[in-house]
Amino acid sequence: MVRLRALPLLLLLALSSGCTHYRDVSSAESLATVNTESQTHTTAIRLVSGEFSYVRGLRMASDSTTWINPKTDRLVSVPTTAVRAVVITDRRRGGRKGLGRGFLIFGGIGAAGVGHSCRGEEVFISCEPGEGALLGALLFGIPGSLISGLVGLAVGDRTIYSVPADVDLR
Repeated sequence: MVRLRALPLLLLLALSSGCTHYRDVSSAESLATVNTESQTHTTAIRLVSGEFSYVRGLRMASDSTTWINPKTDRLVSVPTTAVRAVVITDRRRGGRKGLGRGFLIFGGIGAAGVGHSCRGEEVFISCEPGEGALLGALLFGIPGSLISGLVGLAVGDRTIYSVPADVDLR
């Protein structure tokens, strides 16, 4: 039997469908990845000084990092050693993950709840447990998938690229 007390927790988990991945910038290949990803996704930078800001046109090299400050439209350049991390948010990937998670979580709740209540007798509708599970998965899974997909689009899928202080990127 599905406990309704756990439902708000499951809803909260499904609605906060965003992931954060952590990677180190430790080679020329990882610099190239950051440069490529930052061109098509929302990008922010955190400096060693603690300053955090959203940026456009980020370019990281072994010796310097440049970007355009979107508030002033000015080019900013700092030594790469002054960069603590780059945060790249992919909203489309977050939406896709939200769709899948929402269907699994809400579809599972629906399959368990409706499948359990179908015993071959007419309560809401007349169905066998297997049919009820499929019906519940679809009735709960589709709307849950759409809601979680929209939340995933809003939250996005984040990758945090950390720049270790002692790494030589040449």
